[in-house]
Amino acid sequence: CRVRAKEAAACIAEAASKRWDGHEVDLERLFHHCVLPRVRMSEQDALYCGHFVNAVLPLCEGEGGQKLNSSKAWAYARLESGKLLGILTQAEAARLGIFLSCSREAAEDAEGSHTEALASLWTILANRLSQDEYTARCNAMTVLRRCVGRGLDKEPGFEGAKQAVLEGLAKVAQGAEEEDLKQMAKSLAGLIVGKTKKPAQKRKP
Repeated sequence: CRVRAKEAAACIAEAASKRWDGHEVDLERLFHHCVLPRVRMSEQDALYCGHFVNAVLPLCEGEGGQKLNSSKAWAYARLESGKLLGILTQAEAARLGIFLSCSREAAEDAEGSHTEALASLWTILANRLSQDEYTARCNAMTVLRRCVGRGLDKEPGFEGAKQAVLEGLAKVAQGAEEEDLKQMAKSLAGLIVGKTKKPAQKRKP
């Protein structure tokens, strides 16, 4: 997967400078009509789309002729992705998580309003966990597992929302009627705690 990621990134970077530099882009149209349909096809396509956003959109122009940046693009993608959790299949949710995991660098470098917009992904996922709808909760946990598993737990926004996410998972683990949701919640909570646990300080002799 990592080899494919490097190959995809190199391929996109080379083609992007020739095709997209200075190109005007409508984020809404690009995401809903070009990026999202391909994200849903396969894990490889989802990864490709993530690298596409990182490599291509900073070369493009948005409204008013201003250069886009990856933080703005990912802020929009994260907000819109949160609206889709109730209508995707679990496999599509897993691919969406792979796509969103490519936003780590943008989240770490974000400033101002983009930081808050990027961090809202975790609040959206936590809120979905508190709902009673099976598909939304299942897909929220699927996206969370992909994002946390691929390193997004390291971004500042996740740390601020971690408690709400864990509380949402505890609610599912204790109150869900479906046994598969309970097991998913317990497993994911263990993964999050394990990955975000700070190493114990060594005692001085």
